[in-house]
Amino acid sequence: MNKAKAEKKKERLLDLVINPYEDPGIEYKPAGSFSIRNNGYFTARLIKEIVGFSNAGGGTIVVGVKEFSSGSKRVLIGDDTLSEDIWSTYDITQVRRAVNSFIATSNHAEELFTIDLIPFEGKKYPIFSIFPFTSDPIFCVKNYPSDTCNEDKCHILESGRIYLRTNAGEIVRVSDTEHWKQLIHNCINVKKIELAQAMKNVLDQFGLIITEEKKPSLTKSKPYKRPNWIDNIIKKTKKDVTNG
Repeated sequence: MNKAKAEKKKERLLDLVINPYEDPGIEYKPAGSFSIRNNGYFTARLIKEIVGFSNAGGGTIVVGVKEFSSGSKRVLIGDDTLSEDIWSTYDITQVRRAVNSFIATSNHAEELFTIDLIPFEGKKYPIFSIFPFTSDPIFCVKNYPSDTCNEDKCHILESGRIYLRTNAGEIVRVSDTEHWKQLIHNCINVKKIELAQAMKNVLDQFGLIITEEKKPSLTKSKPYKRPNWIDNIIKKTKKDVTNG
């Protein structure tokens, strides 16, 4: 990321702290240290949010902003308890290691998120930028017990489960038809990206260039006939997507 883009990103993240707002793609968390050993329930729920966001196509988690009820309204405000003892626990290497211990080995936390510590009024707010999964949906491989166990739900994280951030802003276990539809839709989009990248690589091999115009067009330096094997790749990929 170049300097201009990095500065623009920091400005956008700072705005989430100064002017917090509710959105399905943004989750605000009160101040809490990231530590399975010392703050397990909070940390497990945060890992669950990361997994759910990634399966839903990405999102943002801001730590250090809490919800305050003012009459019938809910207001998001900075959490006064946020301190260096808390934000220093959001070391990217340690966080990724913890997340990796709860997800399948085919997924890697290094590809799922970044963490920025955004300074504001003497505090640093940990902000997760979460990316869509790049190959397979992310599923949990280890249990973490819940602090509010009942007959239906005794784990914050449950082995074998896939979690998803819904359009209503909730993290759910993928179980009903609508959840599966959303997840399958996201999988198809991932495959579309893979196909587009594969075709770009093929075009590059034959010296073709995709121009940056409103209506994409191809330029070529010599007469060119696309070989049948490229069509076969496209057909196979479409078949794979159809078969889910």
